[in-house]
Amino acid sequence: MNGLVTYLALFGGPAEGWRSYPLGDYAEWRVAEARDGRIVLAARQDTAGPDGNILTRSRHVHVAFAWDGRTPPDAVTVSTTP
Repeated sequence: MNGLVTYLALFGGPAEGWRSYPLGDYAEWRVAEARDGRIVLAARQDTAGPDGNILTRSRHVHVAFAWDGRTPPDAVTVSTTP
């Protein structure tokens, strides 16, 4: 129903290459905040309601990671708030 399967990718240079991390499946999103080690997405997710109607939820997706700019982390932390 949503369709924007979203990943964060960090480049660790030619030897390391890209490392990607799944963030979720959204109907739409935009970057609300970005700083070292943290990204906040303002996202919308649609779901099917009990009567077949489309229910829309807006939320913030918080992505946190520790990265020295050379070696991408093994994982990122993803949490949501309404």
